[in-house]
Amino acid sequence: MTGPGTDSFTWHQLPLFFQDADSGSIRSKRRYFGQLRLTLLLLFLAAAAGATTLKFSSSGIDWAGFVAALAFISSILVRLYIVEQRDERRWYECRAAAESCKTLAWRYAVCGDPFPESMSASEARRLFIRRLREISLGLDIVDVSAGLDVNEAMERCRATSRGERIETYKNNRLMEQVEWYARMAKLRDRQSRTWRSVALVGEASAYSLTAREIRHIRSLTDESADAESWGKFVDQAEAAISREHTMWASGPTGNVGLTG
Repeated sequence: MTGPGTDSFTWHQLPLFFQDADSGSIRSKRRYFGQLRLTLLLLFLAAAAGATTLKFSSSGIDWAGFVAALAFISSILVRLYIVEQRDERRWYECRAAAESCKTLAWRYAVCGDPFPESMSASEARRLFIRRLREISLGLDIVDVSAGLDVNEAMERCRATSRGERIETYKNNRLMEQVEWYARMAKLRDRQSRTWRSVALVGEASAYSLTAREIRHIRSLTDESADAESWGKFVDQAEAAISREHTMWASGPTGNVGLTG
C-alpha cells in the first residue's frame, strides 16, 4: 500500500479552534513565566541588597536596606498581579482545549468513533461542532480566527478510502506522537542530568512509557479492518493518547511538560 497522498491529513491542518486555543496557551505561558522570572529577580535583588549596607554618611539612611525592602514589596505586588491575571490557569485551560480539539479532529478526519463512516457528512459536522462547543464552554480564548471549524483538509481525508485513512492515521498521527514523546523523553533526560532533578527524571520516564505505548498501538493497526473495527481502534488509540493530555484539565496539579 502506498503512503498517504495529497488528501493526507496532518497536524498542520488542524481546525481554527485548535490554532486559537494553541495560540492562547502559548501567549499565556510566556506571560506567566515572564512574571515568575520578574518575581525571582526581585527576590534575588532583595536578598542581595539585604546582605549589604550602603550609607553615604555615618547617620544616613541604609540605602541597601531600602532597596531590599522595595524589591521585596515589589515581588509581592508582582505575585498578586500573577494571581489576578490568571495566566497560569488560562495556559492550562487553553492547552487542554487545544489537545481535546486535536483528538476530536483526528477522530473526525479518519472516521473514528464517534464519527463512523456510516454517519452522514452533515450529521458528522453537527456532532463535531457540538463537541467543540462543549470544549469551549467557559473558556477564555482571545483569538478568534476567521474561517470554518470543519476545514477542507478534514473533509478530504474523511472522503478518502478506508485504506488511505488507516495509512494517514498510522503515519501522521500515531508515528508523529511516538516521535514527539521520544524527543521529549530525551530532552527531559538531558535536563535532569544538568539540573540533577528527580522530577525531570520522572517526566522522562513517563514520556518514554507513553511513546512505547503508542508504538505498540501503531503496531496493532489492521490495514484490513472493517468500518466498525476501525472506528473502535481509533477511539481506543485516541483514549490512550489523551490520558496524558487530560492532566491539563486538572490545572496546576497536572503535568506541565507538554507542548504549548
